[in-house]
Amino acid sequence: MRNPKIEDFIVVGAGLSGLACARTAAQTGLKPLLIDRSLAVGGRCASKPVSPELPPWDFGPIFWHGDANELEALTKLVGEEELLPWPLKVKGVGLPCQPEAFEEGQFRRALVSGLRRWPEVLAQDLSVKTGVLARKISWNSEGVSLVTDQGILQARDLVLALAPEQTQEVFENSLAEEPQLASSLALLRQFSTLPSLTVLAWYANGPELAWDVWYPETSREVLLISHEASKRRYLSGNALVIQARPAWSEARLEVDRSLWAKDLLESAAKLVGQWVQSPDKWLAHRWKYARRAPGDGLKPLVLTKPGSPGRIAVTGELFDSGGLSSAFRAGERTAQKLLNVKERPQH
Repeated sequence: MRNPKIEDFIVVGAGLSGLACARTAAQTGLKPLLIDRSLAVGGRCASKPVSPELPPWDFGPIFWHGDANELEALTKLVGEEELLPWPLKVKGVGLPCQPEAFEEGQFRRALVSGLRRWPEVLAQDLSVKTGVLARKISWNSEGVSLVTDQGILQARDLVLALAPEQTQEVFENSLAEEPQLASSLALLRQFSTLPSLTVLAWYANGPELAWDVWYPETSREVLLISHEASKRRYLSGNALVIQARPAWSEARLEVDRSLWAKDLLESAAKLVGQWVQSPDKWLAHRWKYARRAPGDGLKPLVLTKPGSPGRIAVTGELFDSGGLSSAFRAGERTAQKLLNVKERPQH
């Protein structure tokens, strides 16, 4: 039986952290393999239409934010014509998902084609396999073995760029063969990701809205309402993305989406107007892992085992301050740490 090919570098998770990690490795001449259980890259950086005849709009993070250097890097990557200063009109004093986005020195941008354009550009020229579920990991004499739902992959180094809960599941599945993962698993269990139930709603007719984003301060249900048509000049009518607060979402994660979507629309209607309760077209999306919970992050996590040259790293926004740019930075730093050959264990 032929031995499986040994990849230079495998990254599990094609969100921003995973893409940044793989791209950084590829820039050194390595040929990383990126896998993801989803059918598209980008993770929460997602855009889609409510129906085929309508253009897509954002329903995860609704805009990008970062400092001047990060804005320059993003502009070089996607092109200046793709970036739009947004939001310009913010209503309400409720707490945003990332409060630091509105701090001095932070720039905010929407992407004309949708935020998913960023990960799509990052994925260009990378080897990506979608629809592949990682199950467990182990070290061997040549590196690291990864068991997936489609077979076994081998690599010199492996990076898990997943939500903390998903990494925990992989570690739990691997404990029988690799009991030394227990201490790292205990550490990861101290961190969690907040959920967000989300409704995308389109209205052929509706009043002109005087805001781009509304952060209601008194609603127990609604975290934010994004007026997507304000950043989509080609999108007619009113297009709203309504995102629920974490506690409200947590209590309804297993409830039929038609029920919580109706409740969320009713809650938004109390804020915006009764017309919001009856969209012409709508979709509901359940973000089980929407964003990291508040709190301090971790230092880079790179695991080794005596007798194996392989390294297993864990990355994601958990290893930075939180948010899209944070996830990207964490992925880059993880790759840079692994690419330091002086840190490779001897066997």
